[in-house]
Amino acid sequence: MRPLRQYHLSDYTRTILNLNYAPDSSWVLDPRESFSQVLDKVDFPVSTGNQVSVEFNLIYRGHSNVSAKDEKWSQDLF
Repeated sequence: MRPLRQYHLSDYTRTILNLNYAPDSSWVLDPRESFSQVLDKVDFPVSTGNQVSVEFNLIYRGHSNVSAKDEKWSQDLF
């Protein structure tokens, strides 16, 4: 059985982004990877700031089932 974190980063995120119907794509979200090639070779500090907030924004605010009313409420609140 895979750890819940791995399930969340691979299967759940791919489903939300509708990548399960793209068999030629092997993309998965792994925040542990280095993004220096994508971000002009800038290294980000590890384990600083509020990482729970980042996870919340990636998974819940970006979820495709959030209604326009809920999205507006969230945007107004934050």
